[in-house]
Amino acid sequence: MGYIIIGLVLLVLSFAYLSYILKKEIENQKHRCNSLNKENYSLHRDNNELKNKNNILQDDYNRLANLFENLQYRYAILLEDNQGKDKEIKFCLSFDLPTEQEKQDKKLKIANELLNKNELSSKYYINNDELYIYNMLIHVYNDCFQDKNKGIIISPQVSMKAFIDGENDSYKVYSDYYVDFLIGKRNTYKNKYDKELTNVVPYAVIEYHGHWHYGREKDTEKEKKKLEVMTNDKIKEACLTKVGIPLKIIKYDEIYGDDKINRDKLKQKVKQVFNEIFQAA
Repeated sequence: MGYIIIGLVLLVLSFAYLSYILKKEIENQKHRCNSLNKENYSLHRDNNELKNKNNILQDDYNRLANLFENLQYRYAILLEDNQGKDKEIKFCLSFDLPTEQEKQDKKLKIANELLNKNELSSKYYINNDELYIYNMLIHVYNDCFQDKNKGIIISPQVSMKAFIDGENDSYKVYSDYYVDFLIGKRNTYKNKYDKELTNVVPYAVIEYHGHWHYGREKDTEKEKKKLEVMTNDKIKEACLTKVGIPLKIIKYDEIYGDDKINRDKLKQKVKQVFNEIFQAA
């Protein structure tokens, strides 16, 4: 009797264990089934997206095919109407990009056409006041500052793009502007062959705001002119500040007397400007 009871207990335990194993396997299969359903849904969605992209590409292809067919038709008509000019037509319908030589030839052709069409003449690039100031800058530098600050070069009317280099399209900000006087300094350096060379680097800028800097009294749009010049001055100052080049301004009322430049006033102002430039360096 005892063996029978033991056997029944073992049978019940075995059945319980098998039930547990089956339950776990069912749960695993259910989990796998859910994963497969999710994967199937994702594949179905990707398939729909690919179908949409394929439809778009097919539409583009059909459109280009129609365009090409239309071009072929137009080409055939042009050939029929322009016997002997097929080379010119082929060139006009060609999709090949021009070579670099062709680009430069076209550039030269346009330049020559403009030069032949329009008159050119030289003009002064420095006026009376600016020339007076330029000479005074050289005179004061040679007399008072040359010994302690060697290698200075003073240049009038210099384009800002000649001494400022900008990334991307930033050159468009300053490429049309000039400075009245660029103070440069000789810089000695060695190249990769250990050879000593010299160049000139920007050191400071001096601007002259003459009597008509903001426009003449008789200008009908004086205020508009003034605002435009003030904006240009701010842009130039911002560019110079960005690259760390000091800007000094000489105003006409600081150096004028009896409707003309007073030499003593100008000399004092130039000394002051040079002192500020060299002390700041």
